[in-house]
Amino acid sequence: MTRLIDARVALSIVLSALVLTGCGGEDTPKDTADTAGTVADGASTADTTVDAGSGGVDTLVVPDTGKPKDTAKAKMACGEMLSCTLGCLLGDAGKACRDACTADPEAGALDKLKAWQGCGVPLCDAATNTQAVEACQLDNCYDELGACADLGGGDADCTAATSCAASCSAGDVRCTIQCFETAAKDDLAATRDLRLCALKACAGLKDDAKSACIAANCATEIDTCRGETAFDCLQLSSCNARCATPKPGEFNDCGAFCTSFASDDGVALSGAYADCKLQCKGLLDSIGCVKEKCVDEVVACFGEGGDLTCQEINTCVSDECSGIGGDPVCISACLAKGKAGSKDAFIQYEGCLLGALTTEDAEKLGCTFPYDKSTCLPTIEGQYCGPMTTLCFSEQ
Repeated sequence: MTRLIDARVALSIVLSALVLTGCGGEDTPKDTADTAGTVADGASTADTTVDAGSGGVDTLVVPDTGKPKDTAKAKMACGEMLSCTLGCLLGDAGKACRDACTADPEAGALDKLKAWQGCGVPLCDAATNTQAVEACQLDNCYDELGACADLGGGDADCTAATSCAASCSAGDVRCTIQCFETAAKDDLAATRDLRLCALKACAGLKDDAKSACIAANCATEIDTCRGETAFDCLQLSSCNARCATPKPGEFNDCGAFCTSFASDDGVALSGAYADCKLQCKGLLDSIGCVKEKCVDEVVACFGEGGDLTCQEINTCVSDECSGIGGDPVCISACLAKGKAGSKDAFIQYEGCLLGALTTEDAEKLGCTFPYDKSTCLPTIEGQYCGPMTTLCFSEQ
């Protein structure tokens, strides 16, 4: 798996979102997978940092270096204008915002933006739902999007970029584009092809029906994206841990894509462990309950491995791999040294941090890889990943 991913999709309603939407919108931080039935909800989005000594939350203070500030405003690239306009209000109410977003473009950037905005007008007006619009745009206007945004500028592999995009809420165009930007250049085409196949073949389906449809109709695209070796239970759990929890009343396809990457055995073992954890949901000591009642299931899914606790796995990752978000091969080697339950705890903790580290709020705190452990990490743990942090740093 790769750096800073998580995730989130839909180049849906692209025309109306791009031409008529704009600045000022903020992404909601991703919540992550259930750990013993506990999910982090209601994360604060304030610009804050944690005082590790007192446990309190203080307003983020940027130190004064004494150097004069550079007030020159850089000209905006097409991708920056695109991202800016996606936060604007609809219609006349957002005109001033859109004008501000496009007021100082780089040479040629405005023409690229207009080419993307106008691409789908004659082609996609007949689309009857957001997924159909997205499929139409990805199929017919992908070159125009690529010319505007910095797609394929990251280092995420296809499965990570696909899961990220699948975590996006319907209509969240900015989220989708950001996920495509995190993809490695060599994985970008495979990411787009699998997403497009699923949109065309499986529109309107959810959960198990969606994953079964993707597996049945997009087998070639899955093999190209994932490779010929299917995910085992551990890899499936890691993929699911990085999925964003859907907002109330909404759904996303991240879990369905993760399942489509997995073997039948991986899906069965993951399901058995999830079913076992349900009996502990809502208990005061749900973590202790899972440790007591699901020993066989966690070993079957994650393997015995070594003897490191989750905290020790995290220390290994910090010392040898530059921390969470570092080299995935190095992190896998640290993970292999852990006990079965510790592997599970670390995967949940890692998944939450990776999701939190890709939010706009994390960027405002300077919490992008490699992050400052003394300020950024306590903030992420406290505001976004409390249950996962407790799970990892409790006794294994």
